[in-house]
Amino acid sequence: MAITLNWLIHQSKLENLSLAACPELIDTPISSVNIMDNPDVIQWFKKNELVLTTGYVFANDPELQTTILQNLKQAGCSALCIKTKRYFDTIPQHILDVANRIHLPIIELPVHYSFSDISSLISKEIYADEFRDIAREQKLYNALFNSFFEHRPTEDTLELLSRYLDHGVLLLDEGGRVRFNAAGDGGKTLPPAEIHIDPVRLKDASSRQSVEVQLGDALHQGALTRFGKQYFCVLTDRPDKLPWDTIDHALRIIALSQRGHEERPLDLNNYYEPFFQFLIDGKGKTDTEIVQLCDYYAFPYRLNRVCVLIAPREKEKGFDPVESVKLVRRVLKKCGVRDSFIASGRRLVCLYLFGRDEELSALVRTFAQQLLSVSRNGFIVGTGPSGRDLKEIASTYEKASFMLSLGDKFPGRPDFFFQEHFIFWQIHTLPARERERIYRDTVKPLADHDAKTRSSLTQTLQVYFECRFNASLAASRLYLHRNTFLKRIAKIKDILPMDLEDPNALYAIHYGLCVHRMLM
Repeated sequence: MAITLNWLIHQSKLENLSLAACPELIDTPISSVNIMDNPDVIQWFKKNELVLTTGYVFANDPELQTTILQNLKQAGCSALCIKTKRYFDTIPQHILDVANRIHLPIIELPVHYSFSDISSLISKEIYADEFRDIAREQKLYNALFNSFFEHRPTEDTLELLSRYLDHGVLLLDEGGRVRFNAAGDGGKTLPPAEIHIDPVRLKDASSRQSVEVQLGDALHQGALTRFGKQYFCVLTDRPDKLPWDTIDHALRIIALSQRGHEERPLDLNNYYEPFFQFLIDGKGKTDTEIVQLCDYYAFPYRLNRVCVLIAPREKEKGFDPVESVKLVRRVLKKCGVRDSFIASGRRLVCLYLFGRDEELSALVRTFAQQLLSVSRNGFIVGTGPSGRDLKEIASTYEKASFMLSLGDKFPGRPDFFFQEHFIFWQIHTLPARERERIYRDTVKPLADHDAKTRSSLTQTLQVYFECRFNASLAASRLYLHRNTFLKRIAKIKDILPMDLEDPNALYAIHYGLCVHRMLM
């Protein structure tokens, strides 16, 4: 749903807004909001931008009013929104006359609304609208890739694209003969179709062109484009309204699917290799290069996301990426996940989940819990932090990969969330000399005592922290009598040069224990 003046005036939460000039332009789209506090800012206004003003800049100057309105019209602004009861009791008739003459909508804004009310409301709706479009586009890509992975026939894949476009589509061979078609309304096929186009034009077609399509007894308009040695036609008389970027990418997936069916099975590891190369070593790529790569793999880079890595717990048993991806998809479906991206590697599955931060945290935990349950803890799961910056696509993978590596440090634990294990990432990024200093100043005396006496006081202290200083629980975890455990704690207090009753000292010791675990 496009954001328009009609939505702002009649459908938004704002009340008592009125279109004072050019009512016939009420369906003018709004793409952004700006504020005019002086005439010089007009040069930075953009097409379809809603401009807000109190009228202070031209309150008593009809000539300046005319100039500003003409400049706004020339810039392609959606409308000028004027707050009344400040510098105008009502909008001057001169402004309305000029606006009607040059076809620039004028909106009267009640004085009790702030500009932030307007801009915040519109920005949220624009973001929500963009998110819906991106989510719908991503759903198409996921469906197309699912169709490809499941080796479904071309006509089924074409039907997915047809339903997304809500138009009938045709797939033609090099000679212009219809090979496959889909109705776009839930039907599987169209009536027998005939394309009315000069064969010479068909052969030379390198860009989109309008054609006539005979469907049964009816003649329809269509938009034709070439990909490879085939042609794709959408039944529409408004080709300018079609999402051609989405269509082009979908056709690449369809072509990939056809090659997989007609030539040989595709090696999915090789297919995703460029994407993994970017994740592993993508720091040198420009934003443009990242966007191109994301577009190729239908990765929705504009959305806030979190990276989840899934690897087999027992590495020596091998890893089947195809079966693992199928399992991940089943769990995602069970969790009600709609927006995701999956890439399979030789040793792991890389999953990106999309949404708002407050949703992602709970979603990741639910997914991990369900996956580990159905796999009977056959996997280790590592997650990175959320982010929406282009560079964070690779950085969140790096952090998720590090979380995955913690499985070697925590035997028996199947999941590692970045928020809970951030301290280990922080230690990992410290210079080696700094890690050694922290270790030396905190728990090294205890580790040295263990090495000398073959005791396990460091482990005892670690479990004490993990049990939140519950002596009975910690003793049970270590299979010790509570009194024996308390004697160990007393011994630890004698060895460590810190006061275990001091919160600052406790934090330092905990940090030192984490460094110790990383050095093990």
